[in-house]
Amino acid sequence: MDILLENIGKKYYGRWLFRHLNLHIESGQNWVIKGPNGSGKSTLMQMIAGSTGASEGKISYLIHGASISGTAVYQQLAWAAPGVSLFLDLSLKESIKLHFSFKKCLLKDPLSLAEILDLEKHLHKPLKFFSSGMLQRFSVGLALISDTPLLLLDEPTSNLDEIQSAKLIALIQTYCENRTLILASNLGREAHFIQHVWELKQAN
Repeated sequence: MDILLENIGKKYYGRWLFRHLNLHIESGQNWVIKGPNGSGKSTLMQMIAGSTGASEGKISYLIHGASISGTAVYQQLAWAAPGVSLFLDLSLKESIKLHFSFKKCLLKDPLSLAEILDLEKHLHKPLKFFSSGMLQRFSVGLALISDTPLLLLDEPTSNLDEIQSAKLIALIQTYCENRTLILASNLGREAHFIQHVWELKQAN
């Protein structure tokens, strides 16, 4: 999937968070968005995901040159971010089944995700009893094995220790092949394999 950002700006309470952003992300490219706290990395990711609108400018999505409407792009992307909620009263097994009733899966058996994430012993446990690190691994794992051309990850290892971070980053490298990846992060460990870097600066 190609993504075209044209003169994008976002304004909050009379203040511009960022303005005049222009970028063409080509299909299959990997990008990392960097920037200081408050520069708008997560907000920009939300805009690309279609969960919030731009104050000015336009975001376009294309597959093989054909434009996709903003309402239809949801089926073409998988997104994991700290603000993306899970249904905590559901078990791990129920959550996986629910997610893949809306998305296609890259795995033959979606439930095998639990084993991939070292969570197979927790299939029947409600998510509300998971640690923050377990929830983060699960959220990112769901996005990784969703069969979508666009993958959006916002600080995917921020709550994980070094061992779990390394495992998850290896999975990201495996499952981002042949997909457009946009990753928001200032952590070098998350972006060492990514070819393109976009430094986001706050508007003056």
